[in-house]
Amino acid sequence: MGEGPFSKGTSPLKDISDHLARALQLHGYTNRLWWHDAPNGFVITTHIEQLDGSSTPLPGNQRWLSGHTPPRLRESFGSWLKYLFIGKLGHYRFFAFVVTDELSAPTKPPTETDVSGWHVGDPGYRPDSLNTGKYTEHHRCTALVYEFVRHNKTDPLRAVRSSESRVEADQHLEQGGLLKDLTTVSQR
Repeated sequence: MGEGPFSKGTSPLKDISDHLARALQLHGYTNRLWWHDAPNGFVITTHIEQLDGSSTPLPGNQRWLSGHTPPRLRESFGSWLKYLFIGKLGHYRFFAFVVTDELSAPTKPPTETDVSGWHVGDPGYRPDSLNTGKYTEHHRCTALVYEFVRHNKTDPLRAVRSSESRVEADQHLEQGGLLKDLTTVSQR
């Protein structure tokens, strides 16, 4: 994320959080964001979303892993049977935006169980650091993209390593509509 309109050392972390939340909400992540504590900062994670063959989110409720509605029988008997017997196969992702002055790289990809744990609790929770912390010259905002795949109904989501991914992180942000708005949403 670019520097944006924030003054290091004087902008509260809450302003950074609000900026990220507005950008995410512009692209359908309303009520699908969770805040977490991080050293001298915070993390915002999005809900897991399903992608088409590239890195574009599926339309409507098909996009959200837990909000998927089965195809209507009258539209396509084949699609309905596939949904019933094969399950929700495909490619998925979620974003984690980490704002901290102590970022360290993840040591291993998360499992479906790990991710499920990140999306529990009150989505309205906000870390205390948002009200007390300042965005300093040492803070960075890092967008982490977690990509998953499910090949059959009985398999859990499997993390896709960056070396296996067909899509770079900036392409995920672009296809999700976020890249531009993460740096311009505060001027709107």
